Amino acid sequence: MRAVRTVAFSVLCGFLWLAGIAGGQTTTTGQIAGIVRDPSGAVVSGATITASSQAGVDRGTVTDAGGRFTFSVLPPGSYRLVAKKSGFADTTAPAVVVRITETTNLEINLAVAVQTAVVEVHSEQAETPTHGTVIQQEQIRQLPLPTRNFQQLLALTPGTSGPVQNSSELGRGAAPIYVNGNRATSNSVVINGADANSIGTGSLPNLAIPATDTLQEFIVQTSQYDASQGRDSGGIVAAVTKSGTNDFHGNVYEFFRNTVLNANNFFLNRAGITRPPYQRNQFGATLGGPILKDKLWFFISYQGSREVNGTSLLNSVGTVFVPENLTNDRSDAGVDALAASYGLAPCVGTPTGLTFPPCFHPTAKFLLQAKLPNGGYVIPSAPHPVSVAAGSVPQPEATPVVGISRYTENQYNTNLDFQISQANRFSGKFFEADNPTLQALFNLFGLSNALPVPGFGGTADLNQRVLALDDTHVFSPNLVNDARFGLSIITTSSAPQEPFTSAQLGIYNPLGNLFSGMPEISVTNYFDVGANPFSDNNANEKTYTAVDTLSWQKGAHSLKFGAEYKHHDIYLKFNLYTRGQMFFLGLAQSPSPFAGNGFFDFLGGLYDLTGLTIMGSGVNNRDLSTHDWTGYVNDEWRLQNRLTLTLGLRYDFFGQFKDSDGRLVAIDPQKITTTPMAGFPAGDNVAITGGFVQAANAKNPLPDVPEIRSTLVSPNYSNFSPRIGFAFEAVPNRLMVRGGYGIYFDRANARLLNNQVLNFPYYTLAQTLETPISTPFVNVPQPSQFPLKFNDPAIFPYGGPPAFFTQAPSPVSPTGIAVVSANGIYPDIHNFRTPYTQQFSLGTQYAFGSSWMFDLSYVGSLGRKLYRLYDLNQAFAPVPFEPGAYSPGLSSLAVQGFGVHLMQSSSVSNYNSLQASVHKRMANGLQFLAAYTYSHWLDEYSGDPTGTSDVTVVPGNQQILNNYASSDFDRRHRFVFSGIYDLPSYKGTSALLKQAAAGWELASVITLQAGTPFSVLTNATAYVQARADYVPGCNASKSGSVKSRLGEYFNVNCFTPATAVGDFGNSGRNILRGPDQKNVDISIVKFFPIGDKRVEFRSEFFNAFNNVSFANPVNILASANVGQIVSTSTGPRVIQFALKFNF
Repeated sequence: MRAVRTVAFSVLCGFLWLAGIAGGQTTTTGQIAGIVRDPSGAVVSGATITASSQAGVDRGTVTDAGGRFTFSVLPPGSYRLVAKKSGFADTTAPAVVVRITETTNLEINLAVAVQTAVVEVHSEQAETPTHGTVIQQEQIRQLPLPTRNFQQLLALTPGTSGPVQNSSELGRGAAPIYVNGNRATSNSVVINGADANSIGTGSLPNLAIPATDTLQEFIVQTSQYDASQGRDSGGIVAAVTKSGTNDFHGNVYEFFRNTVLNANNFFLNRAGITRPPYQRNQFGATLGGPILKDKLWFFISYQGSREVNGTSLLNSVGTVFVPENLTNDRSDAGVDALAASYGLAPCVGTPTGLTFPPCFHPTAKFLLQAKLPNGGYVIPSAPHPVSVAAGSVPQPEATPVVGISRYTENQYNTNLDFQISQANRFSGKFFEADNPTLQALFNLFGLSNALPVPGFGGTADLNQRVLALDDTHVFSPNLVNDARFGLSIITTSSAPQEPFTSAQLGIYNPLGNLFSGMPEISVTNYFDVGANPFSDNNANEKTYTAVDTLSWQKGAHSLKFGAEYKHHDIYLKFNLYTRGQMFFLGLAQSPSPFAGNGFFDFLGGLYDLTGLTIMGSGVNNRDLSTHDWTGYVNDEWRLQNRLTLTLGLRYDFFGQFKDSDGRLVAIDPQKITTTPMAGFPAGDNVAITGGFVQAANAKNPLPDVPEIRSTLVSPNYSNFSPRIGFAFEAVPNRLMVRGGYGIYFDRANARLLNNQVLNFPYYTLAQTLETPISTPFVNVPQPSQFPLKFNDPAIFPYGGPPAFFTQAPSPVSPTGIAVVSANGIYPDIHNFRTPYTQQFSLGTQYAFGSSWMFDLSYVGSLGRKLYRLYDLNQAFAPVPFEPGAYSPGLSSLAVQGFGVHLMQSSSVSNYNSLQASVHKRMANGLQFLAAYTYSHWLDEYSGDPTGTSDVTVVPGNQQILNNYASSDFDRRHRFVFSGIYDLPSYKGTSALLKQAAAGWELASVITLQAGTPFSVLTNATAYVQARADYVPGCNASKSGSVKSRLGEYFNVNCFTPATAVGDFGNSGRNILRGPDQKNVDISIVKFFPIGDKRVEFRSEFFNAFNNVSFANPVNILASANVGQIVSTSTGPRVIQFALKFNF
């Protein structure tokens, strides 16, 4: 391994030495490149060029023999360029705009001393193959943003996709963005040059974001970015906050939303539920200016948010299912009558065990009668209750539920820029945001209860601080160095709402002295009562970054050389499943006609052989750390005035995480042994045991368990990323042809290792079956017993080593599928590599008129070594037929988060797209970007395997190719229009009309996109969400409008349950597609000038025409509501007013 590292380092160093040193622009700067000509068109050498800005930048250079000049590493903004040459008139370009990561190209035509000088500025991105969009201050300020989150502007760019940004979402909003066939966790965010990503989750919703009024500009790079950019394979978002200038500038503002201005949710309105409350106040101020003129500048800002939200589709509005005859009469007589409709009489006393025939259990009665602090019932009533005839089975009715969420934010920016000398500039920028949140329906990174009722939400607090220090030194006009240091600190914590305790429900929790709240009670296909088992945790992560970039302009070569080092620290503490989880699966041997009815099982407290409880216990914290380092070279080589090549090589070393106390374990399949197991039937008494390995730095090592490296898995030393691209100006100043190819590695986040907290022997999810409802968790080990010892008979009652795998069919499950399931996700130490994508593109840009650009490109990507879960076994129940037996969290089926899985890098994806856009730069008061993407994204596994998904529904690992289909996030068609129009002024003579008609601006964002695909599932096999069987020759699609198909969106008769044990269904993955999404946001702005100041009044209309975009239908065959659409994917119309004072 040392040899591999030596070769890798030597190759990189050699390449850097051969290439020389490098230059151009960084994630916080841009550059100006140009050529100077005389009146005959000949190039002019020796001309003096100066560039200056209001922010105090003042540079000078001289054109070379080819008449070329370059200003590298310039802060973004407007620059004044002056060209001087003896015998010619001085020529001025008064407003040359520099954008981050881009090159602004100029052609300066010198005139003889008695004539007028002319400067022509060409399109900014004429020399690189990079696909991306710079979002400027005007767009950031004026386009309607649903939650005033600048990340929502990412979706304007061709090649991006995701759900419509929802204006009713809580706080910043949390819609994911997918870029050119990459997972949502593959995007990278850079703020002021500092890495601001969450190494803990890799998700954009887990990031705080600077207020839009503090941003200078930002860029979205989606494909073919050069070797200076990396870390992830998706999009790169680089944002720069404002700096002060020699003049004082700032603003004061407030944005306001109120319930009475908004429309109601479609399904709430249909159920007769009035508009939930939604009040939002967002206010702030900015100020920037000089401390020492031409020397030292400052910029400061504050923004506060206060929000009460009952409309969020993620955190406030949900859908549950309740019996159609459940009313608000919750008296003893009322609920007894409800139970009687299911053939159940009240229990005599409190049952201490399983009761046959069943009776109306006191715990169910308590929850039916329980009220929340707001006076509402824990289990809501049917929206339109009806009587049920004797002998009939009450049907579940879709019931909208509403909880009130709250969001608070306080954020601050403090920026200083210091021009130490003409050759040296230093900046320091600090950003902090604190966001305490109460979620009525708890949802942490997609980890939510399936059918939650309000009242059991939780707090989810986020604090992020980003410090960025930057020193730019100009050694000569052609040699510039940029050194940066960054620190990002993200602190998250969450805690559940717990209005009831286990003791109140008569349920014994052996960890009740530590966690007194009631367990989550899940009634399959009906509702979930209780706190989310993931809602009690906290984390603190720190990322330190040091970067140095040296740029050198040498003739036709613009070279960049860079090196980067990062150190990551993450502290995690997860109290997972510590209150327990209980399932009423509707699979008990219930009397006809109630067989398969989960609500009947709930009323009777039935577990039978199919009842399941889960309780988590163990060592719940980890202290992880790792480091990365990167080196790269990049050359933009202008072979001739019309052809530029971009050549680069990047190397990334991504370290693996280790725990400070070595509390990491893995399973090595090569070390597994076969052991006879006494007490089991013949043919089922061979267990495969052993295989555990532990980290070498374990402070309390497990006996008889081999030790391997402290990180468990080896890092990769071969992450070389070549980048090559070209840009050819086929028609001068008109037609550009460009293309490229590159390899982009994807830095894994620690969320992939968070499952280690749940893994045996440091933690376990204890499973029990056939236990009475009053004592469901009787055999859970206490935290003091961890780490568990393999030979402890108190933990493993069958008297032998733990049996992890099966080699023979079980008499209970003939195919080897366990009746009892347990958790276990371990890194595959032999197949854990760095995922990467190969990206390639070919396209044209055509400039026409004075401000128009048309872009047509093919963009594709191939994902390789992507992470997925590999089912190591499908096991028998550890102790068949033994009531209350403890299942050690290691065995069973690879579905629903259970089983012994190896997380490995062996999945693939494939993305192909045609991307077209028309961009009109601001001219005559109008600017817009219209982008259309036609794409097809195929994969085997659509998300990072932090839990489970439909992809695990396969009977064997050899059949993973059966899951190669359209991605869960594939949207075949997507069109987005964003535009700003300054209405023309009144030309008449009336001063009153002139004042009334002047200063109006319209802006809009329009999104039209196809829906996402889905599979049809069945839960007929215990704990299995297998795909359904497809009826041959049947057409599952139905015609008609979506609204006309709300009761049956697809033909449910084309599918039958996969009822046989081991049958995972023969219908394909993602063979149906959900409804389209359409949305129009509009803003109307009136400006009132007051001298050199301005008052701005804004009216913004999100989902302006109140279009209803429906969510995908219920896709579980076992649900009585299969095929029905019961929720929307976007919120109703929301109106926002704002007042700003700019000075």
